[in-house]
Amino acid sequence: MTVVVWTYLDEILAGLHTHGMNAAHYFITVPTDIIRRRIEAQSLWPKDPARDAQVRAWRLAQVDRCVQAAQSLPAGTITLDGTLPVEQLAATVTGAARG
Repeated sequence: MTVVVWTYLDEILAGLHTHGMNAAHYFITVPTDIIRRRIEAQSLWPKDPARDAQVRAWRLAQVDRCVQAAQSLPAGTITLDGTLPVEQLAATVTGAARG
């Protein structure tokens, strides 16, 4: 999930902390052209082409705003290179979680 309003992220993490859960904030950087290609290739509503097109257009319209969020990440954010293989990303996350 991409959270681009940092006060929302603070609220989410504080809520988890209130219930005794610690959560890290990860941000995966992916080149914009790859993000757009992935959105274009994905079908969320295959039985409803009109809705699928509407959702796709909305998602594409959000890309620049989400990419811009990378310029002001909150302190403590763990940044991952989204061009790396999934297995390597998963190993990085599990390694960080173990401390």
